Amino acid sequence: TLVPKTTLQTAIGVRHPQRFAVVAELLRERGIPFVRRSSNAPVPADIDIVLGDSMGEMPGYFAAADVAFIGGSLLPLGGQNLIEPISMGRPTLIGPHMFNFAEAAAGAIAAGAAIEVADAPALLGAVAALLEGKVARDGRPTAYVCERGVCALPTTDPDTMARLLAKTTPLP
Repeated sequence: TLVPKTTLQTAIGVRHPQRFAVVAELLRERGIPFVRRSSNAPVPADIDIVLGDSMGEMPGYFAAADVAFIGGSLLPLGGQNLIEPISMGRPTLIGPHMFNFAEAAAGAIAAGAAIEVADAPALLGAVAALLEGKVARDGRPTAYVCERGVCALPTTDPDTMARLLAKTTPLP
Protein backbone atom coordinates (compact mmCIF):
# COMPACT_ATOMS: atom_id res chain seq x y z
CA THR A 1 0.00 0.00 0.00
CA LEU A 2 1.04 3.59 -0.52
CA VAL A 3 0.22 4.86 2.96
CA PRO A 4 -2.03 3.63 5.77
CA LYS A 5 -5.60 3.40 4.44
CA THR A 6 -6.95 5.90 6.93
CA THR A 7 -4.67 8.70 5.74
CA LEU A 8 -5.29 8.71 1.99
CA GLN A 9 -8.45 10.08 0.44
CA THR A 10 -8.96 10.57 -3.27
CA ALA A 11 -11.20 13.14 -4.87
CA ILE A 12 -12.13 12.41 -8.47
CA GLY A 13 -13.03 15.75 -9.99
CA VAL A 14 -15.26 15.19 -13.01
CA ARG A 15 -15.17 18.24 -15.27
CA HIS A 16 -18.18 17.50 -17.47
CA PRO A 17 -21.71 17.01 -16.04
CA GLN A 18 -22.57 14.39 -18.66
CA ARG A 19 -19.82 12.20 -17.14
CA PHE A 20 -21.00 12.34 -13.50
CA ALA A 21 -23.27 9.28 -13.73
CA VAL A 22 -20.84 7.42 -16.00
CA VAL A 23 -17.98 7.75 -13.52
CA ALA A 24 -20.26 6.81 -10.61
CA GLU A 25 -21.28 3.67 -12.49
CA LEU A 26 -17.64 2.78 -13.25
CA LEU A 27 -16.85 2.99 -9.53
CA ARG A 28 -19.90 0.87 -8.65
CA GLU A 29 -19.02 -1.76 -11.28
CA ARG A 30 -15.56 -2.08 -9.76
CA GLY A 31 -16.93 -2.37 -6.24
CA ILE A 32 -15.20 0.83 -5.12
CA PRO A 33 -17.09 2.55 -2.27
CA PHE A 34 -17.49 6.29 -2.77
CA VAL A 35 -19.52 9.31 -1.76
CA ARG A 36 -20.92 11.71 -4.32
CA ARG A 37 -20.16 15.34 -3.51
CA SER A 38 -23.67 16.25 -4.68
CA SER A 39 -25.13 14.24 -1.79
CA ASN A 40 -23.82 16.89 0.65
CA ALA A 41 -23.25 14.01 3.09
CA PRO A 42 -20.26 13.72 5.40
CA VAL A 43 -17.63 11.29 4.14
CA PRO A 44 -17.61 8.22 6.41
CA ALA A 45 -14.23 7.18 7.78
CA ASP A 46 -14.30 3.94 5.79
CA ILE A 47 -14.78 5.71 2.43
CA ASP A 48 -11.65 6.77 0.56
CA ILE A 49 -13.17 8.16 -2.65
CA VAL A 50 -15.13 11.38 -3.10
CA LEU A 51 -16.71 11.73 -6.52
CA GLY A 52 -16.69 15.42 -7.41
CA ASP A 53 -19.98 15.45 -9.30
CA SER A 54 -20.63 19.17 -9.00
CA MET A 55 -19.61 22.23 -10.95
CA GLY A 56 -17.25 25.00 -9.91
CA GLU A 57 -15.48 23.11 -7.14
CA MET A 58 -12.28 21.99 -8.87
CA PRO A 59 -10.28 24.81 -7.23
CA GLY A 60 -11.42 23.53 -3.83
CA TYR A 61 -10.25 20.02 -4.61
CA PHE A 62 -6.85 21.28 -5.74
CA ALA A 63 -6.57 23.56 -2.70
CA ALA A 64 -7.16 20.60 -0.40
CA ALA A 65 -4.89 18.20 -2.32
CA ASP A 66 -1.43 17.08 -1.35
CA VAL A 67 -0.84 15.76 -4.89
CA ALA A 68 -2.77 16.35 -8.12
CA PHE A 69 -3.02 14.02 -11.11
CA ILE A 70 -4.31 15.37 -14.41
CA GLY A 71 -6.93 13.02 -15.81
CA GLY A 72 -7.20 12.08 -19.44
CA SER A 73 -3.43 11.99 -19.78
CA LEU A 74 -2.51 8.32 -19.27
CA LEU A 75 -4.54 7.35 -22.33
CA PRO A 76 -4.52 9.28 -25.63
CA LEU A 77 -7.33 11.62 -24.58
CA GLY A 78 -5.36 14.89 -24.53
CA GLY A 79 -5.29 15.66 -20.81
CA GLN A 80 -6.86 18.52 -18.88
CA ASN A 81 -5.76 21.91 -17.55
CA LEU A 82 -2.63 21.47 -15.45
CA ILE A 83 -2.22 25.17 -14.61
CA GLU A 84 -4.90 25.05 -11.88
CA PRO A 85 -3.09 22.71 -9.46
CA ILE A 86 0.32 24.10 -10.38
CA SER A 87 -0.87 27.65 -9.59
CA MET A 88 -1.78 26.44 -6.09
CA GLY A 89 1.65 24.96 -5.55
CA ARG A 90 0.49 21.38 -5.75
CA PRO A 91 2.84 18.70 -7.00
CA THR A 92 1.22 17.85 -10.32
CA LEU A 93 1.51 14.54 -12.10
CA ILE A 94 0.63 14.08 -15.77
CA GLY A 95 0.61 11.18 -18.17
CA PRO A 96 2.33 11.15 -21.57
CA HIS A 97 -0.78 12.22 -23.52
CA MET A 98 -1.17 15.95 -22.86
CA PHE A 99 -1.56 16.97 -26.53
CA ASN A 100 -4.45 19.37 -25.76
CA PHE A 101 -2.09 21.24 -23.42
CA ALA A 102 1.24 20.34 -25.04
CA GLU A 103 2.97 23.69 -24.64
CA ALA A 104 1.89 24.16 -21.02
CA ALA A 105 2.86 20.56 -20.17
CA ALA A 106 6.29 20.83 -21.79
CA GLY A 107 7.00 24.11 -20.02
CA ALA A 108 5.82 22.79 -16.66
CA ILE A 109 7.94 19.64 -16.98
CA ALA A 110 11.01 21.66 -18.02
CA ALA A 111 10.52 24.00 -15.05
CA GLY A 112 10.08 21.12 -12.61
CA ALA A 113 6.48 22.19 -11.93
CA ALA A 114 4.99 18.93 -13.25
CA ILE A 115 6.16 15.34 -13.28
CA GLU A 116 5.34 13.09 -16.22
CA VAL A 117 4.57 9.44 -15.51
CA ALA A 118 4.38 6.75 -18.17
CA ASP A 119 1.54 4.61 -16.84
CA ALA A 120 -0.62 3.71 -13.84
CA PRO A 121 2.13 1.85 -11.91
CA ALA A 122 4.47 4.82 -12.38
CA LEU A 123 1.67 7.14 -11.21
CA LEU A 124 1.26 5.14 -8.00
CA GLY A 125 5.01 5.19 -7.43
CA ALA A 126 5.20 8.95 -7.96
CA VAL A 127 2.27 9.60 -5.61
CA ALA A 128 3.91 7.42 -2.96
CA ALA A 129 7.26 9.20 -3.39
CA LEU A 130 5.62 12.61 -3.04
CA LEU A 131 3.53 11.65 -0.02
CA GLU A 132 6.48 9.98 1.68
CA GLY A 133 8.70 13.03 1.09
CA LYS A 134 11.11 11.21 -1.23
CA VAL A 135 10.59 13.86 -3.90
CA ALA A 136 11.13 17.47 -2.90
CA ARG A 137 8.24 19.93 -3.02
CA ASP A 138 10.14 23.16 -3.29
CA GLY A 139 7.72 25.80 -4.55
CA ARG A 140 8.63 25.41 -8.21
CA PRO A 141 5.01 24.84 -9.26
CA THR A 142 3.83 28.18 -7.94
CA ALA A 143 6.94 30.01 -9.18
CA TYR A 144 6.44 28.59 -12.69
CA VAL A 145 2.83 29.77 -12.95
CA CYS A 146 3.43 33.13 -11.25
CA GLU A 147 6.11 33.88 -13.84
CA ARG A 148 3.40 33.47 -16.49
CA GLY A 149 0.95 35.90 -14.87
CA VAL A 150 -1.44 33.50 -13.12
CA CYS A 151 -0.85 33.12 -9.43
CA ALA A 152 -2.59 31.72 -6.38
CA LEU A 153 -1.29 31.21 -2.90
CA PRO A 154 -0.98 27.57 -1.85
CA THR A 155 -2.73 26.46 1.30
CA THR A 156 -2.58 23.43 3.53
CA ASP A 157 -5.35 24.71 5.78
CA PRO A 158 -7.84 21.83 6.21
CA ASP A 159 -10.71 24.32 6.53
CA THR A 160 -10.03 25.79 3.09
CA MET A 161 -11.85 23.12 1.16
CA ALA A 162 -14.82 23.23 3.52
CA ARG A 163 -15.09 27.01 3.06
CA LEU A 164 -14.81 26.76 -0.72
CA LEU A 165 -17.32 23.93 -0.95
CA ALA A 166 -19.77 25.70 1.37
CA LYS A 167 -20.00 28.53 -1.17
CA THR A 168 -21.14 26.26 -3.99
CA THR A 169 -24.35 24.52 -4.84
CA PRO A 170 -24.14 20.97 -6.19
CA LEU A 171 -26.16 20.04 -9.25
CA PRO A 172 -29.42 18.18 -8.56
